[in-house]
Amino acid sequence: MARGLPLADPLQLQAKRVVVMKPSGKYRPKTALFDLDETLVHCLDRTETAAPDVVLPIRFPNGNIVHVTSTQAKMKIRPYCTECLTQISEVMELIVFTASQRSYADAVMNYIDPARTLIHHRLYRENCIVSDRVHIKDLRILANRSLKDVVLIDNAAYSYGYQIDNGIPIISWHDDPDDRELLYLTQYLKSLLTVDDVREVNQATFHLSTFYSDYSEEFLGKDRSKAK
Repeated sequence: MARGLPLADPLQLQAKRVVVMKPSGKYRPKTALFDLDETLVHCLDRTETAAPDVVLPIRFPNGNIVHVTSTQAKMKIRPYCTECLTQISEVMELIVFTASQRSYADAVMNYIDPARTLIHHRLYRENCIVSDRVHIKDLRILANRSLKDVVLIDNAAYSYGYQIDNGIPIISWHDDPDDRELLYLTQYLKSLLTVDDVREVNQATFHLSTFYSDYSEEFLGKDRSKAK
């Protein structure tokens, strides 16, 4: 756990725990959880002038549809997104874990994985642990997974603050067409397939325990202020 992060409420954690069935067919010993926004895609806001790759209608729980003119539905897809998900889903269990609302996230995932063959499971904001109004992706909610076999790829380091050595950082992406982070990530994830404990490799590679103390003060503090 990252230093300075409040302990998760044990009652909240217990209530969030889920049993996730392994994908059928080929045995996949490791599990890769991917963040969505700024990791795989970027949703353009009203101030951005970049042309979207796709404009998606979003159906909210009340039945209303956000039509194609809504900025919420204007999406940019990160380079090598499909290639990365395709290759990793063949050798690892692949889960998207997003802090976004289910209705929005499902529309995006249905677009990037229309046949539902790449993303084996989906986790949403409702699955996050809320600590000091910040949504954290506590991997202990996976009741039937060993943390030595699980990684979380996320551009926001606080997302894996409770399991810092399970985290794989990735640079936030908005619209750079020359970005190659997912290409490099694919190779790194494949290198974890034969290791006994992914946390040991992540720790030696990223040194996140040291990084996080500086990050939490500068960035996590800002996010908490925004949430208030």
